[in-house]
Amino acid sequence: MTTEPLEPLERLVWHGNAQLVQQPGRRFPGLFVQGDTLATLVDGPESAKLLGWYEELMTAAGLGRLPYSSEHGPRRATNVDPSSVSSRDGFADFLEAVLDDFRAHGGRTEWENTTLDRLLEALAAFAAARVVERGEQETASWSLFAEMIAAATGYE
Repeated sequence: MTTEPLEPLERLVWHGNAQLVQQPGRRFPGLFVQGDTLATLVDGPESAKLLGWYEELMTAAGLGRLPYSSEHGPRRATNVDPSSVSSRDGFADFLEAVLDDFRAHGGRTEWENTTLDRLLEALAAFAAARVVERGEQETASWSLFAEMIAAATGYE
């Protein structure tokens, strides 16, 4: 969580208690839903309305490309767990497993970042954001490299 001042969001379109907003530097807009409305939607059969609203607002804003396939749901990151990587050899094994996941489990259609330029762009953004759950954010390690690669496969 950041305590720095946030840049203003651009409100693209809105309908009732749902708004499509664009955060500076992000590829896809986000869906803003009022808290009381969200509370009535997140549990139970009504939760599908959230994606429906997002898709409707994206269309209304003239943004045809969704950050996920509407047939297959949201895109994902690799399923390979980076947490056990602790050596150069372990990192190499991890990279081979990530490549196997990409090839065997539809990475081209399921992953968020499926080209080298998108993967490297996400890797750079993730590295700059220092989004890790441990305190060793500035200490390079094979484990940190693996976490960053895994995150970059799905980082927007």
